[in-house]
Amino acid sequence: RRLAAGHAAALAAALRPGAPCPVCGGTHHPAPARPAEDPLPDLAALDAAEAEAARLLDAARAAEAEAGAALRLAEQAEATLRERLGEAAARPGPAEALQAARAALREAEAAARALPALRQAQAKAAAQAVAAREAA
Repeated sequence: RRLAAGHAAALAAALRPGAPCPVCGGTHHPAPARPAEDPLPDLAALDAAEAEAARLLDAARAAEAEAGAALRLAEQAEATLRERLGEAAARPGPAEALQAARAALREAEAAARALPALRQAQAKAAAQAVAAREAA
């Protein structure tokens, strides 16, 4: 009903004395419809709102997919860490988990610092092996 009243008011706004009505063709307009106090939005505004809602829905779906992927990665990382920590630490508290992660980080950093020396020692051993073969 409200929609029909809104359309009638829009048509009535275009009526001119003596000009034919686009609905009935009459040239006398004794009681043209008046706009409601809470008029309906125009179609262009509705179309724009619908397009914006579709855009926001697409963005929300993309964010949901991205969050799901991040959650899966976090779950995989958690499973890997739990495997590494073993059964004794299957349910560590946050402080213990942080302490274990820091210890693992320190070990990884120490290994990274030792890597150049290990490579140099490997190259030296290989050179000595070649020299020993040549001397034999």
